[in-house]
Amino acid sequence: MAYAQGIFVARGDVRESESMELSLFEHGGSENVTENDVRAAMEMRQNNDPKIAGPDIWRIETVEASALNPSAAEMQRVKAYRWVEDGWKTLPLHEIYAAIKDELPTYVYVHGNKATSQDAVMDGVEIMKYLPQDTPYRFIIWHWDTQRAKVRLKTEYREKAHAADMQGVYFACFLQNISSDASVTLIGYSFGARTLLCGLHLCGGGRFSGLAFPENAVRKDSSHLRAVLLASATENVDLLADGRFSHAVKTAKEIHITMNPLDPALKYYPQISPVAAKAMGVTGAVYSSEIENLGVVRHLPVSKKSHKMKDYVALPGVYGVLRTPF
Repeated sequence: MAYAQGIFVARGDVRESESMELSLFEHGGSENVTENDVRAAMEMRQNNDPKIAGPDIWRIETVEASALNPSAAEMQRVKAYRWVEDGWKTLPLHEIYAAIKDELPTYVYVHGNKATSQDAVMDGVEIMKYLPQDTPYRFIIWHWDTQRAKVRLKTEYREKAHAADMQGVYFACFLQNISSDASVTLIGYSFGARTLLCGLHLCGGGRFSGLAFPENAVRKDSSHLRAVLLASATENVDLLADGRFSHAVKTAKEIHITMNPLDPALKYYPQISPVAAKAMGVTGAVYSSEIENLGVVRHLPVSKKSHKMKDYVALPGVYGVLRTPF
């Protein structure tokens, strides 16, 4: 079977005092996480009940692919790994597409800024604590390059925001290769929410940065895709008809968005937004009555002074969605 990798076609054309506040956009995970820490955590996620299979855990790495110039050739640089008893096993990317054709519920997590591969895995382990423990599932950790750049923080975060958007091109290719019958929940945290929305937007027939899928490759069935956006570091107007990710609502059956006015990082989001917009993770998504009638967008009110992923996923309203079949 041929897998879609190069099916995109062109379609048309801080101040120092801000450093402390803006630095809140960093990952905020444990420092100096080692491979042994990851191994111990991963082994704990394996179910001890022999009658119930443990989670099928995968990792996708795009760090060797171009962050700003995605292409068919660069998609070849994306790597897949599967957790086995003795650690990560490198596998061809097409094997993950084949695996997702079964009946296992699948979760895909995309992290935010300043996360190493180990950080991303530990985030995944944290999320898995809140997933069903009595049924098997597949969990995929999507890791992209978010390492510190030697520029001012405001400049760096604007660049990382753009890189998160462009990461959505790779993510769209990934989504297009997943069986439309597979039940898949997408989880995007902070800048990772941008990647999810961009990927969904492209799969729904949208155009971004001059790229789009050919008409005959647009994903038609949205009944088996669900998105959960935690602390979304993207503009709150992105889902409007003229918004950057307007077609995302055509691709997902549900898009759940946390809205937290107390998030200490997102309240400074207008400083890095090119249009000085508020963050979707603060106000929720601004959308038209037409989108409202679709019933796709669902807001999850939050009142917690935190930007940490682990604090968001621990909220009953969030893990309640993750545990609910759709």
